Amino acid sequence: MYRWLPRFEKGGVSGLDKAVRKDKGKSRRFHNCAAGVALVLLRHAEGCSISEITREVVEVWPLLSPGTPAPSRVNVAFLIRSAFPVIARASASAPPEGAQP
Repeated sequence: MYRWLPRFEKGGVSGLDKAVRKDKGKSRRFHNCAAGVALVLLRHAEGCSISEITREVVEVWPLLSPGTPAPSRVNVAFLIRSAFPVIARASASAPPEGAQP
């Protein structure tokens, strides 16, 4: 209640709407690790699977960003989707290789 009153006084009823995070759509796990981003995107460009990339990133993460937990498979996939949104959507909707139309 103590948070709502100033928001209501400042913005009325619309001021009570949930605010969108400023970092929405950005990977917080890779935020300060350009080498990690480069590794993920390079391996993706080479055609490695997300699982292979994740295994490699987890293995070298202590060297890239000491003291922070390694990114999960979901973090790696999110980074790839956010870097290549059109390609990720196209490959997700494409039929498997060898499938007859």
